[in-house]
Amino acid sequence: PEVTPEVTPEVTPEDNTRSHPEVDPEITPAPSFTTDISEVKFDSKEAGYKEAPAAVTINVSNTGNVKLTGIAVSVSGNEFTVSAPSASELEVNANQSVSFTVAPAVGLAAGTYTQTVSIKTDQTDYLNIPVSFTVTRSCCQAYSCRQSI
Repeated sequence: PEVTPEVTPEVTPEDNTRSHPEVDPEITPAPSFTTDISEVKFDSKEAGYKEAPAAVTINVSNTGNVKLTGIAVSVSGNEFTVSAPSASELEVNANQSVSFTVAPAVGLAAGTYTQTVSIKTDQTDYLNIPVSFTVTRSCCQAYSCRQSI
C-alpha cells in the first residue's frame, strides 16, 4: 500500500501585536512653584534708624505643569512690609517669574524680629520664607550715660 506522508499544516501564530492607536496617558496636574531665595536676613541697624535696609526682591517661578493663578503674598506681622506681586498669574514653562519685595519697617525698637513671608496661589498651599532683622541699641541705650560734675 502506498503511504502518504502525513503533512502537518503550517500554523502561523496569532499576531498579538496588532497596532493600537497610541494613547497619551492622562497628565495629572501637579502645580508647584519655587523661589530664588529661601530665607532673608537683613543687616542690623542701630535704634533710631530713619531708613530701613534696602528691600530684597524675591522671584517666584512656576515649576509645575499647570498655570498658577491668584498669586498672593503676605507677612505674619507688621515689622516687615511686602509689596504686591508683579503679576497674579504664571504660565507653565514660560521662563518668567513674578517678583515682590520685602523690607523691615522703619523705626523698630531694639530687638530681633523674625517673621514669615507666605506665598500662595489658587492651586497650591503656602510656601513660607523666614525673614529676620535686628535693631541694636544705640550707645546711650546700651550703657548708662553719665555726666561728670
